[in-house]
Amino acid sequence: MPSSTAQSWCRLAGVLLFAAACCAAALSGCARCLILAGPDTPRMGIFRASTSPPFVEPQKYSLYVSPHLSRLQPHRVVIVPTGTESGRYQVPLQFAEALASAIRLAGLTEVVIPTGGDCHLTVDRILSGQFEECEILDLAKTWNCDAVLFVRVNQLQAHAPLRACVTAALVDTRESVVIFAMDGNWDLADAEIRMGFEHFLNTRCLDLPATQQQLQRRSPHQLFAYIAHQITRAWYTSL
Repeated sequence: MPSSTAQSWCRLAGVLLFAAACCAAALSGCARCLILAGPDTPRMGIFRASTSPPFVEPQKYSLYVSPHLSRLQPHRVVIVPTGTESGRYQVPLQFAEALASAIRLAGLTEVVIPTGGDCHLTVDRILSGQFEECEILDLAKTWNCDAVLFVRVNQLQAHAPLRACVTAALVDTRESVVIFAMDGNWDLADAEIRMGFEHFLNTRCLDLPATQQQLQRRSPHQLFAYIAHQITRAWYTSL
């Protein structure tokens, strides 16, 4: 009996040692997995890294969206710069080019910018409905489009802090009605607008040297690109 008891205790001790060795190996493997796992590797909840919330762009502008926008979404748009309050044409043309690039990049529709002088139609006349239907139809026939996007740069401050006031109105040529319009004052003295502008630049200019990035932050052309991005985004998300 004493010999049998001793053998039993030896067997029990062996089992316990084997179990302890298995637990140690398992814990070692888990630790190794946690060390080797990258930040995107799924883990237990207590080890899961918190993700930063997505950036929310400021929406400090006035927006009108027709309930018929989706039905009347154009296939081809002509962008018509209508001059600033001072009558200058070149500045709205530069903005029209930035807006055309943003619309093409988003794949919203085909875009064309007319060549030639200033348009006699104004954004104010369009938004107030004080225009003849034949004026819109003439533009549609000339440029083979089914919508006209009138843009105006109301004000531009080209030195720091950059500021631009812009109005845009999209008119369906089939029914001669405004189906989308946006008006805003993008003033980089506003902390939220400046943050949105810098976030926009960071997605475009990451590969540039720091000195060039600083120049981009002071460029009116980049502010136009940001405003064009916001108009395009508002149009896209309204469909």
